[in-house]
Amino acid sequence: MLLIVPTLILAYIFGVLKGIFDFRMQRRKLNFLGNGTTWLFISMPDLFHHRRPDWPDVLI
Repeated sequence: MLLIVPTLILAYIFGVLKGIFDFRMQRRKLNFLGNGTTWLFISMPDLFHHRRPDWPDVLI
C-alpha cells in the first residue's frame, strides 16, 4: 500500500501535465513527442500484465 498510493498520485499529476502538453503542442512541430510518448505510456502496463504470474514466486 505504501507503493500504490504515491504511485497513483504521481500518475494523476503526470497524466494531467501530459494532457496539457499534448493540447498545447497540437498544431506544432513538437506534436510527434506527444504522440510518441502517449503510445509508449499506453503500452507500458502491458509489460506488467505479462510479468504478473511471476509475482508469487518472488514473494515466497
